[in-house]
Amino acid sequence: MAESSKTQRPHKTTHERLHEYIFGETALKANNIVPKYQKDCENDAELTLWIVDELLQSAHNYVQRLLDENKVLRRLINIKTIRVKGEEVKASWDLWTPEHAYAFACYLFLENKGTEACKQCQNCRSTGPMGGCIAGDMQYMKGACACCYYSGSGKRCSRRLTMEEEEAEKKAKKRPKFQGFTTALLKDASNEEIELWLGWVEAEMEERASARQPPSKKRRVH
Repeated sequence: MAESSKTQRPHKTTHERLHEYIFGETALKANNIVPKYQKDCENDAELTLWIVDELLQSAHNYVQRLLDENKVLRRLINIKTIRVKGEEVKASWDLWTPEHAYAFACYLFLENKGTEACKQCQNCRSTGPMGGCIAGDMQYMKGACACCYYSGSGKRCSRRLTMEEEEAEKKAKKRPKFQGFTTALLKDASNEEIELWLGWVEAEMEERASARQPPSKKRRVH
């Protein structure tokens, strides 16, 4: 049997893929051993390495797509400290759901597209576990920060809302201004469109005429 002309890309283990990622000027896995379990991580650097290794094993396509598009680790993980029953403890977190895994991937690999934290992060209302308000552009988490996205409140993230307003303004500026009715416009319009416009014009003219009438001549309603 003749060999296939197609060359298959050899499968890489997650540990081999770690060499593709850069933190600073060093390969992420250079001289580093990935802890086997989360509980074995002794500092933020080891925990970050463990999380990235877990994310590389994720079955979620958009997590893998983000990791393929972004090879530079922007920051180490920082799990925020919260107060529970008078004691300061690290916030609980996991990578079990697609949203949680994606939020962590965005937090670690996206360039932060702003300097001011969102209102939820500023007022400690966000239940996301990351210490820091990190958000990319609209193609990632629709502009929300990782904490808000993780906690399911991305739609209320003020950074997303601000970005949506800016996008709407840009689209409005690009939209051509209405130049008024022209003979060319009327010729291209269907009969139904012209009847609709005519109805609008007649209703507007009646309203204006009624507004110009003196009070004594206006129709009284009994």
